[in-house]
Amino acid sequence: GGGAALLAGAAALAVWKGGLIGGTDSPGNSVAVLPFRNLSGDPAQDFFAEGIAEQIRTTLSRNEKLLVLAPASIASVAKDGVEDLAAIADKLGVAFLLGGSVRRSGDQLRIAATLTDAKSGFSSWNEQFEKRLEDVFAVQDEIADAVAAVMAAQTAGGERSNSRELGGTTSVRAYDAYLRGNAF
Repeated sequence: GGGAALLAGAAALAVWKGGLIGGTDSPGNSVAVLPFRNLSGDPAQDFFAEGIAEQIRTTLSRNEKLLVLAPASIASVAKDGVEDLAAIADKLGVAFLLGGSVRRSGDQLRIAATLTDAKSGFSSWNEQFEKRLEDVFAVQDEIADAVAAVMAAQTAGGERSNSRELGGTTSVRAYDAYLRGNAF
């Protein structure tokens, strides 16, 4: 009798404290990287915009101070067609949203990225990068590092952590082939 009631009460408290029942704020160090929009005018370049977001998400997730939402969770919200950023953040349970757009023309890239504070709805950071395709990896690292720094400054501790890690490829052709294969 009493043991079962105590166990049920402890379980309910754990669920409530864990944020599974409403009334708690999203962790201040949580972010969802939304799919980047392809503004190239060529639907065949969708894979590239998706790949940019994926690689930024991967780079951010290497920062142990950040909680980066898994892509499967984001995909379900993206399919719902929710346009309001506050509603998206609330549904995903994150404090920040990172979104952006990609334009690719030949070997020229223009990547715009915006980090939005879900609570206020205001942009915490935004930047536009114009680079050659051969600099795509550097741009991804720049975006991830800037996002990590902004989020660190706005959360407790404020200590910056380098989000880069060795690995992957430095070949733009190999990366392009990887993204094309991943799109299938």
